[in-house]
Amino acid sequence: MKALVFAAGFGTRLLPYTRHLPKPLFPIAGIPLLEHILMQLCHAGITEIHINTHHLGDKIHTFIKRFQPRFPVPVRLHPEDPLLGTGGTLKKQIHHFGNHPFLVMNGDVYTRADLSTLMTVHLQSDAAATLGVTDAPEINTVCLDDQGAVLGFTPDRFPDAMCFRTFTGIQVIDPSRTSPFPQEEIFSSIRWYEQMIAEGLTLQTMEIPRHDWADIGSAESYQQAAWKAMIAETATNGTEPIRFDKLAGDGSDRSWYRVSWANRTAILGDHGMGEKTAPCDYLSVCHIGTHLYQQGLAIPRILTSDPFSGAVLMEDLGDVHLADAVNRLSGDADAVIDLYHTVFSNLMTLNRKGHAGFQAAWTQQTAVYDADLIIEKECLYFIHAFLVSGLGLAVDPDPLMPEFRQLAERASNGTFMGFMHRDCQSRNILIREGTPYFIDFQGGRTGPLEYDLASLIIDPYVNLQSDLRIRLITCAEDLLTKRIGSPVRLSDTAFPWCRLTRNLQILGAFAFLSQQKGKIGFADYIPSAIRTLKQTVTELPEPLLPNLRALVLTLPEAPDICRFMPSASA
Repeated sequence: MKALVFAAGFGTRLLPYTRHLPKPLFPIAGIPLLEHILMQLCHAGITEIHINTHHLGDKIHTFIKRFQPRFPVPVRLHPEDPLLGTGGTLKKQIHHFGNHPFLVMNGDVYTRADLSTLMTVHLQSDAAATLGVTDAPEINTVCLDDQGAVLGFTPDRFPDAMCFRTFTGIQVIDPSRTSPFPQEEIFSSIRWYEQMIAEGLTLQTMEIPRHDWADIGSAESYQQAAWKAMIAETATNGTEPIRFDKLAGDGSDRSWYRVSWANRTAILGDHGMGEKTAPCDYLSVCHIGTHLYQQGLAIPRILTSDPFSGAVLMEDLGDVHLADAVNRLSGDADAVIDLYHTVFSNLMTLNRKGHAGFQAAWTQQTAVYDADLIIEKECLYFIHAFLVSGLGLAVDPDPLMPEFRQLAERASNGTFMGFMHRDCQSRNILIREGTPYFIDFQGGRTGPLEYDLASLIIDPYVNLQSDLRIRLITCAEDLLTKRIGSPVRLSDTAFPWCRLTRNLQILGAFAFLSQQKGKIGFADYIPSAIRTLKQTVTELPEPLLPNLRALVLTLPEAPDICRFMPSASA
């Protein structure tokens, strides 16, 4: 049996990705979809394959030219201009198949179904065509009778149909049993099938399990297909249904899913479709995550990843964040100290061992937490996103620049330089069986341990009281003293300055995420972050940063949170 593959479409629903890559060449589990299709056809016993092309047809021709020498059956390409529709293409190409049954397949379909079974089912029947169908309730439009024969393709016309199914784009056609084609040149195969049904010809169907088929016509459906294939290649035997449950989002633009199959789970991070070039979150996650895990550090293991679909599949460490654990221990200060003792110890190991072999090429923004980064991404972020856009204050940053430079130089001059997480707060630490694991490490770079310690101690998600923060500082000092063998006072390091820069960054981020990104939950933490900022500047040694100190002390401790709603910036 021969086969015809439709590969000419524009892929409009996949724009902008199809501007430079035709749908049939989108990668699935690292392999172009068209290669998956050709290999499946070959394994099913197909002896010759025909492919129509149009949009970016030269790329498909180049692919086939490279692929053909290692492929055991001939592949014939047929450029098409203008596009004829699926029916028009069948009409033009059917002479290649004589009066013999042939298999037809859409070039944007990914399936694990056994195509030889469909071929056998058809050959054992007297049907004009056998259509592969699946049960996808959201798009079921094929109307079937109690024998599985097609009544039509418009559910409203057949409300009494035994069931409704989705046409998979996979079919076997017998030219010796079909009716003549419509007279026009451009039409769909569905039109031809409806004509056959009206003439009393039989179109039978064969069920394909839903988890064995995917149409990649849209970005969402492509990603789902690519993710399932990636997971099946890595973690399953390829037969279990895979379920995706969306998790609550964070401050980034990424989406997160808990993936379930059989009795296993994993966490999938969606970093967006498209080609990946450094610097970007996807590459930083993969490079830094692989490095840290190989160093034996407490992070989730990366199971697999897929660059074009943007997926990174990680070990599932559960749902208990440090914030949850601390809030459950409310009122038991000693237990909280014990928990942070373990967190600090692991963080110090992350700082030291994570820096060994760490490469600057893996980082985003800057390779090092330096003064310029601090001024732009923390000090001025505070001014523009929080004070000006958020609170509506007319603040000129120029008079503050000398103090920002002084602050930035002190904060970047750490005593304990190493791998710096840079967003080390209680929602980015998971607790499993008493062990803290660090997540969201893609912003990592070389920097002071003092910054990550400050991030934890002023963390607004747990709102630690002043006396507890003092005890935590002492806890961290004791751990560092034991590690280096001499007394450590964090007040003599970059810690006070990192505490201030981190606080400025927090308020800038909360204002931006609430007002510009519509993630209004972050606004709830602004009042406590303001109180912490005021306390931080009052503890700085006089007479440093007088203008910044004065500005901070004038801030309202209970600002109108409505100002940080998305409509406030419109």
